[in-house]
Amino acid sequence: RASGFTITRRYETAAGVSLEGKKIPLGALVRVRLRVSSKDKQNYVAIDDKLPAGLEPLNANLATTEQVATGKLTPEVTAGLQFLSHSELRDARVAFYADELPAGTYEYIYLARATTPGKFLRPAAGAEAMYAPEIIGATAIDDVIIE
Repeated sequence: RASGFTITRRYETAAGVSLEGKKIPLGALVRVRLRVSSKDKQNYVAIDDKLPAGLEPLNANLATTEQVATGKLTPEVTAGLQFLSHSELRDARVAFYADELPAGTYEYIYLARATTPGKFLRPAAGAEAMYAPEIIGATAIDDVIIE
């Protein structure tokens, strides 16, 4: 769905190889790449990605979490970081917030680990202008398999 925002989500290996449509190896590190576009400037934007049950986000701020590079910073990632106001890392979701997001394309990246084998529903990721509920975008809902 795209009504003011277009958002895509891509799962990759740490080396940048696409995992879309492939089985994810148990224990594998997954780079999640959220790409958000808007033709107009938006204020108070929330980008929310709910993870399937077999993945857990890595919190690099914890001393017990391994330190892994998120990969090459594309111009879209650099632009996204420039306007990032806040981010949240929870057990089952990751969210990014921007007080002001000029028209353009931005990427937000985080890492997750495949911790549980099985077939899981991957909920839609979404982008929304928090005070203008008609301005939203969402990805498709599909399945991921972890083996």
